[in-house]
Amino acid sequence: MNTPSLIVTVCCIGLGLQCGNPFFPPTGMPAEQTSQRATPQGLLDQLIESYETQRIDLFIDLLPDDGSFQFFIAPDFFDEYKIKYQQLSEARDVRLQFIGQSEYYYYWTQDMEEERHKRLFSKGTSIEFTEKPTLASVREFTDGTDTLAELLVAGGKFEYTWYPDAYTIEVFIVEIAQQVFLINRDSENLWVIRKWYDFSSEAGQ
Repeated sequence: MNTPSLIVTVCCIGLGLQCGNPFFPPTGMPAEQTSQRATPQGLLDQLIESYETQRIDLFIDLLPDDGSFQFFIAPDFFDEYKIKYQQLSEARDVRLQFIGQSEYYYYWTQDMEEERHKRLFSKGTSIEFTEKPTLASVREFTDGTDTLAELLVAGGKFEYTWYPDAYTIEVFIVEIAQQVFLINRDSENLWVIRKWYDFSSEAGQ
């Protein structure tokens, strides 16, 4: 055995035979990967990642397969949006503790929210969080046989950069303020967002 071969052999033994053989790849089931949606914090992390990477697939993955997601407009913009979009309304969800005491809340549907995010991600050059939202409180409860959780998300700020034309760059600073999410588990026992309540003071696009 020449010296270079000896060195390679010793290195493999020293690493616990981890160097592997390219002609005999490992067999068996692949290592299980844990979804971020396994925990409420992971769900929030995936939402932030979807913005930073501008990946609509990551965002849609957070929503239920049956299309039942609802995005609830901030109370400051009830009058503006219900005229502009002829919004649907829903009486206050009495199961939730963090959404205030308004009698009715106006919302748009999952299809509309997916389209809004497609435009947001496709038009933007970059989305960068200068302050990431934090999970301030998690309240789990049951509704019959369904396990749900109410998330209070506080703070957060991101810079949205885009080029309206070849000669102009615009940067918007978006203050997220407070958000409330109602989440439950899907058929794979992973969390999805059923309802998203916005309590910001800046109108979205």
